[in-house]
Parts: sequence; C-alpha cells; structure tokens
Amino acid sequence: MTPSTSSTALVRTLVAAAAVMIVGCADNGASVQFRQLTLPQANPSLPGACAVSADPSAPALLSSVLDVALRDNYVAFPLVQNNLFQNRQGELNRPDQRAITGMYVDVELTTLGGALLNLGAAPSSYRVPLNTALIPAGNSTVPGFGVIQVNAITSAQGQALRDRLGCTGFGGAAPPPNFCAQTSDTVVVTLRPAFRTVGGVELTSSVGAVWKNVAPFSFPLTVCCGCLLQFPVGFDASCASTTMAMAPSATQAYCMAGQDLPMSCTQCAGQPQCSRNGC
Repeated sequence: MTPSTSSTALVRTLVAAAAVMIVGCADNGASVQFRQLTLPQANPSLPGACAVSADPSAPALLSSVLDVALRDNYVAFPLVQNNLFQNRQGELNRPDQRAITGMYVDVELTTLGGALLNLGAAPSSYRVPLNTALIPAGNSTVPGFGVIQVNAITSAQGQALRDRLGCTGFGGAAPPPNFCAQTSDTVVVTLRPAFRTVGGVELTSSVGAVWKNVAPFSFPLTVCCGCLLQFPVGFDASCASTTMAMAPSATQAYCMAGQDLPMSCTQCAGQPQCSRNGC
C-alpha cells in the first residue's frame, strides 16, 4: 500500500469514527453557548489565512483531528450563540448592553471514560485568554452569532500528547514506529468559556461559579502521528517529484496545516515529518 492510499484510508476511518460521536453538546437554555465548531476555509485573497463564517447554516466541522507529527497545537473556531435579547430600542450606532466579548476559556482534557488525561508535567486543566470581536445580542426571534478563535490545545499540551503517543524521534534516519503505523488516540476536550456583556455583567461556565449562565462544550479530538500527511500523485515517499509535476495548489487544509483536513507533503517538504522514507 502506498503512503498516499494508506493515509487516505486512515483519515476516512478517523472521520467516520468521529462522525459517529457527538461533535459537541450545547444547552439551549443557557445565556450563551457554543453551537458548533466552524469549519475554517482557506482565504483565497490571503494565502495561508483562514476565513470563518458566523452564519449558523455554514459548514460545521464534523470531526476534529490533531496530527502531532505536523503541529503541536489545536485551534478551534466555535460558533457562539448569544441568547440574550436586546434591551433597548431606537439608539443607533451604539452596541446593545447585552452584546458580549470573550474573556477566557477553561480547557479540560479527559479520556473517553471521563478521567483527566495524564500528560506528565503538562496540566490537563488550564486557562487560555480570549480576544474576540463584539458578538451581538439577539432580537425577539433570532439569537446573535459570532465566531471566536480558541487555542484549545496549547504547545505544552501538544508536545505532551506527542510524547504520550510516541510520535517523536524525527531526527534519525527513519521516522518513529508510530509515524509509520499512523497510530492514534482520542481525547475529550471540554471548553468552559467566560464572557462579559457591554453592560459589564460576567457570564461564565466555570466549575467554581455559583451561577453558571454559559454552557460548557465538549468534543472528541483524534490525536494521531502522521495520519493527515498525504503524498500527491507523482511524489514518492520522500516527497520528491517523480514526474516533474507542478506542486499542487493550496487546499482547504493549508490555512490550518496539520489539523482536521489532509495536508500535502509538498507544504512542508524537506522536514523529516514530511517524509515516509524508512516506513
């Protein structure tokens, strides 16, 4: 089996398995909730950048995958649903007092059985700051929507997950065994966000909060070693052209290389992680 067909088969398996699981759960009775994870799209006018949509009918991410051979962090783009209704009328050019901005997200990593993940010196529960645009309040019939960016797996946790999976040792002549076998594991990521309204009211889903008015959001994350790396037709296991073909154009995966979507080896050619020589 060639590297291209084997990696494609594994990606399809991971996507199918993750699609069976609930990608995220939300509480429609909360003041604020994460409705779903938004699928980032490559921005054609700005190569290498992502574009996301706050339209709830836009494509949602059906499965989440972090390839720790290719990156050490996971960036999520939750669609935020603000269920607070506008509380004023007739005031133009001023944000409603119930519009919100993000403060931080408490992240918790657990096994599928609910136990905290053992990441050695790296914590399994941690807080990441948010810097978000204003998310509008809803009206009497429609909630307000906005997309935020969350560094759900930071570099410290990403490196610990890499060690946990045995996805290390790329400096040698051959990749590590787990890279050749494309071994994977699944962790549950729980996000507990906190927001503040324009009027100064704090909204939180923190474990220690007395009044929780923001719903936590959990999703399964497949962590793998090399499963998203693909070799286009005309490239060998070292990612060298065998047909003198032009490198493929940037794909949707380019804006967030190493997570969620397959990535061409030509996007990181020359790095040990982008060669399957020795497998």
